[in-house]
Amino acid sequence: MKARLLAAAMGAATVLGGGNAFAADLGGNCCADLEERIAELEATTARKGNRKVSLTVSGFVNEAVLFWDDGHRSNAYVVTNETAQDRVRFLGSAQITKDWTAGYLLELGIRGAREDRVNQFGPNADNGVSVRHSAWYLSGKDYGKVWVGQTSDAADGITEINLANTNHFSFTNSWGNTFGDQGNGFYLYRNNGVLSTSNNRYGQFVAQGAQQAAPGEGHRFNVVKYETPTVAGFTASAAWGEDDIWNVALREAPDRAQPLGDAALDSLLESLGDFVDLKCPFTLGHSRAVAELAAGAATAAGLDDPTIRMIRRAGHVHDLGRIGVSNQVWSKASALSAGEFERVRLHPYLTVRILSQVNGLQEVAALAGNHHECVNGTGYPRGLTGSAFGLPDRILAAAVSYQSAREPRPYRAPMSAGDAQRRLRARVEAGELDATAAEAVLVAAGHRDVRPHPRPDRLTPREVEVLRLVATGASNKEIAAALVISEKTARNHVERTYAKIGASNRIGASLYALQNGLTAK
Repeated sequence: MKARLLAAAMGAATVLGGGNAFAADLGGNCCADLEERIAELEATTARKGNRKVSLTVSGFVNEAVLFWDDGHRSNAYVVTNETAQDRVRFLGSAQITKDWTAGYLLELGIRGAREDRVNQFGPNADNGVSVRHSAWYLSGKDYGKVWVGQTSDAADGITEINLANTNHFSFTNSWGNTFGDQGNGFYLYRNNGVLSTSNNRYGQFVAQGAQQAAPGEGHRFNVVKYETPTVAGFTASAAWGEDDIWNVALREAPDRAQPLGDAALDSLLESLGDFVDLKCPFTLGHSRAVAELAAGAATAAGLDDPTIRMIRRAGHVHDLGRIGVSNQVWSKASALSAGEFERVRLHPYLTVRILSQVNGLQEVAALAGNHHECVNGTGYPRGLTGSAFGLPDRILAAAVSYQSAREPRPYRAPMSAGDAQRRLRARVEAGELDATAAEAVLVAAGHRDVRPHPRPDRLTPREVEVLRLVATGASNKEIAAALVISEKTARNHVERTYAKIGASNRIGASLYALQNGLTAK
């Protein structure tokens, strides 16, 4: 067999982060637009008062020129080195306290023609973009780092020297060896000069029994990975892969028994919201804005300080579940397909799933998960009706609606304050949002308070009268006599009142009347 093979790898890397941006010198000013965008993001972040957040963008191009000459024909291809694809990486970090840092890693693999599937018939068109890493981390100066999400296992970065004709414990290619970049997909010729198109390929005969060495890639899947602090230059790592990675992460957290104070918790939730917002350029600062708007609305509505604090916290993390939906969906400018919209409808559920695993955040989780619910039951993900959630839920939903309208989206420009106001009130008229909550949000947003505030429970004056009589222990017959109505009408009023306040009996109704200042005067 006569064969000559030449592979030349070409690479370039770009790293952006911190306060400056650096780009590979490829001639000209090829990265000026990207540098300018990063600078804009940094300026926006600083303007919003969060100077401890950084975003690093890096990557490299790993393409090869593959030339094949088997004595019968020759050809050349530009292919992607499969063992280390082209990739771009986004690494965000935020300093929570002096000793604690949180961050998020998103790495995309980009493939053109696959080098291990090129043959005499042409390159394989197995190209596209894949998610290599998508994971959160929490790092403590004295405790190490915990990763949660799709990332490499603990074998990542390990090199194995193979002397026994066995495969790597963490990496094998489609041919059971590590020489994929040498074009092992090419077919060989039989002794009669006929090209074999079955299983006789170059990759089956090269490198068998040879000494092999390659860095371990690890298997990328949903894991919890713990890395110890570096001691004397050494770091130990362990990874777990279970169905519920959040439970594993919490169980293995080194400080799981140490409660956070209010200030530390607020800072942590604020940072989580910031990282979620970095997922898409048009949502930068969204969670912070929602949190402050909702807290301001809660203040305008006269809610107490603990409730206001809970609403602000829920505002910061209400969109945490967005990380479970692809950016291809969030960034789509055209109408979503039915399947895509179902994924969008899922993100409040994912928010609840993540937050409810943390002791002490169950109330915040429940509130955050209702930010797309509607009073008339047309919201998602659960389709709750007004009796199933209270004024804090309604305020957060109204705040999300108003703030989202003021921000750009791939399918529309940002609305003016006046248009956002009209949109919010139109949703109230349609029965989707609560009138009291919407007006409180508009007051917090700086709009003139021109409308009277109806009762948050939507009780009519007649139903308030009925409730007061129920609280005194009056029967339906006695209520009818007191209001000069039929007993049947009195019974209907009682049932509607129960439905609006979420009571099932007279004891529950009486307690509601007492707690809301509706006892008989």
